Amino acid sequence: MPIPPQRAPSDVGHVGDHNDIADVLTAQEALIGSVDSTIDGHIVGADPHGDRAYADGEFSPLAHTHTEAVQSVNGQTGVITLAAVDVGAVSTGVLGLASGVATLDSGGKLLSAQLPSVGINSTVTIANTVTEAALCAYTIPAGSAVQGDTYRITMVGSVDIGTGAGTLTFRVRIGGVGGTEIGGVVWTLASSALATRPFWASFDVLVAGNASASTTLKCGGHAYNNVVTTGQGALAYGSGTSDLTTGKDLAVTGKWSVADAAHILRAEAVTIEKVR
Repeated sequence: MPIPPQRAPSDVGHVGDHNDIADVLTAQEALIGSVDSTIDGHIVGADPHGDRAYADGEFSPLAHTHTEAVQSVNGQTGVITLAAVDVGAVSTGVLGLASGVATLDSGGKLLSAQLPSVGINSTVTIANTVTEAALCAYTIPAGSAVQGDTYRITMVGSVDIGTGAGTLTFRVRIGGVGGTEIGGVVWTLASSALATRPFWASFDVLVAGNASASTTLKCGGHAYNNVVTTGQGALAYGSGTSDLTTGKDLAVTGKWSVADAAHILRAEAVTIEKVR
């Protein structure tokens, strides 16, 4: 309804004009309320434009609960079972194993069980014999040697000698007591009796090639004592070859040249360890 023209206050019908205007406004308010109701109903309607009905007819509904299997990871599709390699992780199957990955304890240090193996002997005594005997041995696992591997032999102990003189020889061998000599020192003994004289020796063995049927090993070191006339601070150097495709004992031995009851070698602590 259009709003009627407004008359001057002194004209007849002026009050009636006010009533007519009020009727128009009331009608407009009712119309606005109706439109608001329609809009509200449209907004909350289940499918006001038919989109949902169309989608339901074209696509299968997905009951998504956030518990379904992953459908695609790193190029894999379907129901996926991931391996460590698929996501660049380390497999638990190589933790703490040779050629694998070392693990740490609660203090952030390597577990003692995963440190390099060490050959250790407490006191070994060689007396009154000319038989060569092992003071310590370390097994190099079959096929494990690579060029640059280094093993260190360290010995401390004491020596008694009688008046029989002769020599005391330390040898480094690959293949145990009967194996190939790759280094050693010879001490020529004094001819006077001496007791409990200390000695110290150290040898490094370097693997000069990867494990093969004829791997070269080089040995260098020195030994000190005060029971000899020559060789007191003897230097050791040598080399040899061995088949390291099989396990071999790296050993250090001792041997007297004269059997004398007073000749006593005490290797009180001997270690052979892989240091590189």
